[in-house]
Amino acid sequence: MYHIRDYLSSLRVKGLTSAYIERKYRNLMKFNRFLKQNSIINIMEADLKDLELYIAHLFKEKSFFTGKRRSRNQIRDHIS
Repeated sequence: MYHIRDYLSSLRVKGLTSAYIERKYRNLMKFNRFLKQNSIINIMEADLKDLELYIAHLFKEKSFFTGKRRSRNQIRDHIS
């Protein structure tokens, strides 16, 4: 979690909007939950295989609100 807080703090220092920082926080927490479900406790231990699995998960997962799959732009936002 310290790495995530440091990253978010660096975004604040850069003067990015609170809405942007909040979106990045939610995306990172979603990735962190995915890793924990796959027995990876520390986000810094994730490797390329884990990232590939997460991206595949994003493509398959449907939106809670709309029931539709994410657009490529939404997935790109999660990955960034």
